[in-house]
Parts: sequence; C-alpha cells; structure tokens
Amino acid sequence: MRQYQQVDEHEIVDNFFFWKITALMAKTRGHKTPQLPQTFSEPFCCYTCNLAHNLGGSGPDAFLVRKEATNKVQSAIEIKATITPQGFTDVKRDLDFDELYWLSMAGYENLTYEIYSMPRSMIEGYVKRSKTVRDRGTVNLTEIVHEGNLKPFRQGYIGIVTGNA
Repeated sequence: MRQYQQVDEHEIVDNFFFWKITALMAKTRGHKTPQLPQTFSEPFCCYTCNLAHNLGGSGPDAFLVRKEATNKVQSAIEIKATITPQGFTDVKRDLDFDELYWLSMAGYENLTYEIYSMPRSMIEGYVKRSKTVRDRGTVNLTEIVHEGNLKPFRQGYIGIVTGNA
C-alpha cells in the first residue's frame, strides 16, 4: 500500500497532463477521447481523499485507514473515474468493496473535478439490473448521484487541491 504525500503531487498531476495532451490530439483529429488512465485517477483520488493505494493488483483499489486506531482499515474503496457528464462505467459484479469513490472529470477541459462517495448498498441494485453479460455491470453514476441526492465531498481544480466541498 502507498500513502501519497505532497511531494508526489507533480508525478500524479503529470499523468493527467500527458493524458490531456492525448485527448486534445484525439479531439483535433476527430477521434474518440481516450479513457482517463488509472495511473492518474487512482493516485489522485487516494491523495485527495487521504486513502492508502492498494498497489497489489488484486482486491479493492484503496483503503480508508483509521490512523488513530493503529492503522486499522476502515473501508475498502473502489475508484471509478469518468470524463463524460453521463458517468457511465463498469463495476465488478462481486462488489468487493465497501464504498465506491467516483472521480468525475466531466470538467476536464477546465481542469475541474468532483469526487463522490457511494456506499456499496447504493450501487448493488444498479449492477444487478445491468444488462451486460459478463463479470461487470454497466452503471450510470450520474443517475445514482441524482437519485441519491449526493453532493461531492471533494471538488476543485487540477493543480490545486481543496478541502471539503
């Protein structure tokens, strides 16, 4: 596991700007915008939300760790990031997490972001209703946010990390 610090900001944000250049080139040439890479979304979400990044390759993406309780894991976190206002993404049907953190980069052209937290219980029904036939269900995170009347708990601009929303 890795806990990101302020000295890691440049490395995390560099991955965003590498992607953004590719996205601008794709848009200029009339191609589909590439997905936001996990090399940015997971470290950025972990850094901004003070999560421990699971670098092991299996299991949840991150953990919320209670420092005052001898570093005890409080929650397993799945991180999803989207660049469209619709927020469509795939979620593993086994739902091996306690919370889903959604990094909405719909405002990526203006360098804005929002992060929402959703408990597994809020996601379960959407994954079960998904008509995709595989180990993942496609869900609309924007729909879940609106129906659950959720507000972002982190928001800001890339390059400037702000506190609570």
